[in-house]
Amino acid sequence: NFIYIDTLFMSIDRESTKVCSKCGPVGHSDVECPRQEIGTMDKEKIFLIPKEIEKTRNGLTAFFEAFYQNQGIFVADDRKRKSSAVRMAEIALENSGNHFYTIENGGRMLGTAQLELEEVDGEKRAMLSSLTVAPEERGKRRDGKKLSERLTEIRIDKARDEGCQRIDTSIFSKNPDRVRALAIKFNNGYIMYKFEPYSTDKNGKHEMGGFWLTKNIDGQGRELDETESEIVIDDLNSIEEHLKTGWVGVRIEGEKVVFRKTK
Repeated sequence: NFIYIDTLFMSIDRESTKVCSKCGPVGHSDVECPRQEIGTMDKEKIFLIPKEIEKTRNGLTAFFEAFYQNQGIFVADDRKRKSSAVRMAEIALENSGNHFYTIENGGRMLGTAQLELEEVDGEKRAMLSSLTVAPEERGKRRDGKKLSERLTEIRIDKARDEGCQRIDTSIFSKNPDRVRALAIKFNNGYIMYKFEPYSTDKNGKHEMGGFWLTKNIDGQGRELDETESEIVIDDLNSIEEHLKTGWVGVRIEGEKVVFRKTK
């Protein structure tokens, strides 16, 4: 027995005669149905569930607990994981433009993803964050795509529909795969422009935070100077200060972020 959940991004053409066996006469066929299967696991079907997490403290706390668990953070410390998830949920509740998506199976969030829509200096922008995939699902392709790719595509499609010209995304500094994740983003045209601290110790040293990256949806890049500098990826305070003084991250070399000056 499978439960099918309506996607948020279903496009309905009222003039169409197309009929779907799952949805009815809504303008798409069975082949085009957005409530698509994305593979099998343990003899059960997994479905993409682009549902918006309920914006309550409990709903968002569960989301961020899965966010930590999928990344292997605070796995052995339930109390710390819970308290940190509550704190992240409280931050998220302050922004009404946040949308949260998951890929679930048996009540477990195998994937998490967040989309924030806002207007900055008259420009509509989409911010992608909180993308995680459970360890056992990483690298697996289901019907030709990874779970992370499906969650990213859905959020970018939504951003286009909302008229956004720019996409921002963040990578958690405690993500054990952060070096590879940043390398992938840089190779796909993103540049790092900001570091956002989430936790700082009593001496002012950042313990964790988010590396923020950006690119234009149309693919046009920013003009940069040839001057370069390097900072170790775990030196969060130095990275934050560097990004505030006209530098942007452009690539990864070993355990260091390479920066270039903006013109």
